[in-house]
Amino acid sequence: MNWLQLYFKELPVSAITAEAFREYLEKPKNQPRARRAAPKVLSAKTWNNRRGLLNTFALYCVEMGYLAENTIAKVPKYKISKSRSTAETLTADQVEALMAFLETYVGPLDRRAKGPQPPGFLVPFFALALFGGIRPDWKHGEISKLAIKDIDLVNGVIRIEPDVSKVNEKRTLKIQPNLKLWLEKYPIEKYPQIPPRNVDRVLREIRQKFSLGHDVLRHTYISMTVGAFRSVGDASLQAGNSEAVIRKHYLDLKSTEEADKFWRIRPIDTELPELEKKDGRYVATE
Repeated sequence: MNWLQLYFKELPVSAITAEAFREYLEKPKNQPRARRAAPKVLSAKTWNNRRGLLNTFALYCVEMGYLAENTIAKVPKYKISKSRSTAETLTADQVEALMAFLETYVGPLDRRAKGPQPPGFLVPFFALALFGGIRPDWKHGEISKLAIKDIDLVNGVIRIEPDVSKVNEKRTLKIQPNLKLWLEKYPIEKYPQIPPRNVDRVLREIRQKFSLGHDVLRHTYISMTVGAFRSVGDASLQAGNSEAVIRKHYLDLKSTEEADKFWRIRPIDTELPELEKKDGRYVATE
C-alpha cells in the first residue's frame, strides 16, 4: 500500500484505470516514483504475485463502494507452466555433520551479540524439521505454531492440528527413536524450537555455513521416509503432501541403506537399541 500511494500520490482509486495499474506493475518495485520508462517485470510469477495483491485491494474497494467494478480484472495474468524439478536434499553424512555442529553452537560471537546462548539451543528446530518433517518457516510456518502439548513422547507422535498445518488439515507424525532421543536431550520446555532472540540471524548463519536451501530440511525428511519404508502413501500422510507429489519428486531419491543411516543419527553420548521396521516406524528388536 505504501508503494501504491507513493506511485499514484493523491489520485483517487476510482480514477486509476486498468492501463495505469498495468504500467505500475511494469515498474521496478524499489522505484515506485520513477515515471520514466523502465524494464518490464521479467518473472511471470512476480507479475502474478503483485497483480494478486492489487486484485485483493480492488475487491476490497468494490465491497466498500470505492469502485464500481474490479479494475484489476482487466489486467492480464500470465499462465505459468508448472515444471518442478527433483527436490534438493541432504545426505545422511551432511545431516550428521550439521547436527553435531548444532550440539556445540552457541550463536554468533561478536560485539553485536548479547552473549552466548546455551549449546544446542537450535537443535529442536532442526531436529523437528529434519526428523519430523515440520514445515520450518519460523515466522508463519508449522514450527512457529507447534505447542509443547502437541509433542507426545509417551505415545510417540506429534499432532499437527488444523490451525498449525499449512493446508489446514490435521495429521499425526510418528516420532522415530532418534527424534525421541534428540527431544529428550534437548526438551523444548528448556530449548524452545523458536529461539527467544536473534532467530533470523542465527538461522541465516547456519544456512550459509551449510549451504541449506529454504526447504531442504523438509525435502530430506520426505525422501528419507520414502527411502526407509518404501511407502508413498505413508510418506504422504506423514508429510501432508499428496501421493502424486511424493511420487513425482521424492521417490527413489534415497537408498534404503542411506535412509537407515539417516534415521540412526543421534545426539552425542546417546545410544539406540537394535531396530527393526514395523508399520512405518523403527522399533526395538524383540
